[in-house]
Amino acid sequence: MRIQGTQHRRKGYSKEAIIQMLRYGFNSINLHRIDLTSFTFNPQAIHVYEKIGFKREWVHRDTLYLDGEFHDKITMAILEDEFRSLHESLS
Repeated sequence: MRIQGTQHRRKGYSKEAIIQMLRYGFNSINLHRIDLTSFTFNPQAIHVYEKIGFKREWVHRDTLYLDGEFHDKITMAILEDEFRSLHESLS
């Protein structure tokens, strides 16, 4: 579902949803590591991931050709202990 308009942007909803998913992954199904990929045309998402504690691990250069230009794909990950140290009150 895509929310139309800008009235819901910059309110922390995405950050909170991602933290809740990480909490489930680490607490309920005992994952040790969670990773994701994003593209350089989405710097807002990358910023949110980094604020949560994800670290950049790989940059795959010129992976996607979109709208007449190439974009890098970024792989990011967070480990259970990193998540817990940053979000203790949520664990």
